[in-house]
Amino acid sequence: MKSLLLLLLIIVFVNSQSLKVDNIQLPILNYNYNQFNPILSEESFAIHHKVIHQEYVNKVNSYLQIFRSDKARQQYPFIDKLLKLTMIENFLINFIYFIHQSEQQQQQSTDNNNLQISNLNILKDQDFINAFGGFLNHKIFWKSIVPPSQYFDPSPNLESVIEKSFKDLNNFKETFKKYASQVFGSGWVYLIRKRKVVRKGNFITSEKLNDQFEFKVFTNENSPYFNYFEFVKEDMSPASQSNGQLQFIVNEPVFGIDLWEHTYYLEYQNDKNKYFENIFNSLNWKFIENKMTSSDFDVDFVFFEPGVIFLGESELTNIII
Repeated sequence: MKSLLLLLLIIVFVNSQSLKVDNIQLPILNYNYNQFNPILSEESFAIHHKVIHQEYVNKVNSYLQIFRSDKARQQYPFIDKLLKLTMIENFLINFIYFIHQSEQQQQQSTDNNNLQISNLNILKDQDFINAFGGFLNHKIFWKSIVPPSQYFDPSPNLESVIEKSFKDLNNFKETFKKYASQVFGSGWVYLIRKRKVVRKGNFITSEKLNDQFEFKVFTNENSPYFNYFEFVKEDMSPASQSNGQLQFIVNEPVFGIDLWEHTYYLEYQNDKNKYFENIFNSLNWKFIENKMTSSDFDVDFVFFEPGVIFLGESELTNIII
């Protein structure tokens, strides 16, 4: 039964040749496939990483090839700037911002209506979502968990942070399991950190929110990176930015857990609750603590003009170029 299921997984996901493009690569793991036994088998882990995740790598690289074309440069005048970014998270989040900004600019003009519709449609295209979402979801999943030999309990500092939003660690765990059980079929459960970003003159600051952390679920390969911005003020024009009126909520993914059956079915079959329990007990608390407490953002906002300075929650952290 297991051998047949493995064969079916390979047939389903290996349907294209690897692209010879010097773009993104399959992330290297900080552990071996066999280190998760018996929580996750070496067989399923190897297929998950080398076959399934590699497929999303290939799909993203094919999109990056398209974005390098002359047609894409005409469609997206900002694309060359984004293709120089080193992380695909930086590329996608800034791409989404520029798309929304160009939408608003075009709404103020009667010209280029077809271009406006085409630009917006790419963010609704399921193939595009599956490619970038699939790659980024799996990238954060590998970092969100650790094998038993590398496991450490959450620190007192992290427990204190968790208690502010979830009462205690046990309630945090039960909330995680509650949201995970809401996914019917394939999807992901994420812990999201919400911060408000405000521009004041030439300075960008981030502000904490009262309800800073929350769990969210995403179906299939939809991803929090596609919902990264939550705009407080709809005016995104350059003039509005320069006048210090720009503000938005950033929804940062803290950790994400894969709920697709290919992740756990060989070990747990239909016993999702046991998978939820065991995978929660494999969380990488050091990684999670950094994501929950750092004043820095994981991505660079490159849509601001040169000379704008980003101020963290407490100190000057970097200059946006």
